Amino acid sequence: MEPLNVEHPVHVGGLLAKMRADHALTSDRLAALLAASPGTLAQWENGRVPVSRAVEFKILQLSRRLSFASLESWKFRVGAASGPELLMDRTLMILTVSPAMLLQRAFEVGSDMILPSGFLVGRHINDVLPSLDCNLILNRGTGLSELHDIGFFQGRVRCVRMCAELNFGPVTRHGVGEFWPVDTVDAGIAAHLLLHADRCAKNTLRAPGVIVHWSQIVPAE
Repeated sequence: MEPLNVEHPVHVGGLLAKMRADHALTSDRLAALLAASPGTLAQWENGRVPVSRAVEFKILQLSRRLSFASLESWKFRVGAASGPELLMDRTLMILTVSPAMLLQRAFEVGSDMILPSGFLVGRHINDVLPSLDCNLILNRGTGLSELHDIGFFQGRVRCVRMCAELNFGPVTRHGVGEFWPVDTVDAGIAAHLLLHADRCAKNTLRAPGVIVHWSQIVPAE
């Protein structure tokens, strides 16, 4: 296999550096995704070792996949969504939310306002919704940790739906929530919540927590 010559339009070193920066990847993690050692990756990036066509192709493929299916790209999509959405990692830590998830409606506080993202981002979902002594996915009252029990993060579930009232404190959301597993290239499966809001429902919870009216587990085919 011939090495990549300097006149080739792909600048491998610059592309590798951009991939690390754009997708918040450590050198060790990027090297692992390319089945290379960190030392070899560093040599590719600084141009000390020529890159074969096969390796160049692998790097270009990974770059394209990361553009659509990395954890950072999913965080960007959810953060830019127009409706209420939320992204959690497999530990159930909230990674990002859409602005609509943080919107306090006029009927809640007198005028529309957006809460700071830190109100939810960086917190564990069971800390945000502490009153999880209720029937949730498996009717055992252990909250969203049950996503692990049903194999959500192992690819055994297509989605989980629940009709619920979610009280986050300053913000309450009603409607049908759908938890979808998204398989990221660099961080495995994450949980993507899309909330189809019911703006006519009345609040019943007076403290953070959940009331689940019904739930459904849709297995993977």
